[in-house]
Amino acid sequence: MQFIGILLAVFLLVILSFKGVNIVVGTIISSFVVTFTSKMDMSTVFFGDTNSYMAGAKESI
Repeated sequence: MQFIGILLAVFLLVILSFKGVNIVVGTIISSFVVTFTSKMDMSTVFFGDTNSYMAGAKESI
C-alpha cells in the first residue's frame, strides 16, 4: 500500500503543478497522501522534533 501511495502522491504533485498550484503547497498535499496511505502518525511526521517534514523544510530555506 505504501508504494501505491507514493505513486499516487507523485501523480498528484504532477497534476497540481500543471494546474498552476504553488510547488510548496503541492508537496505538502502530496506528503499528506503518503502519510495517510502509509498509516503513519500525522503529528509525528509533520510536527515532530528533529526528523519531521517541517523541520526539514525549515532547514532547506
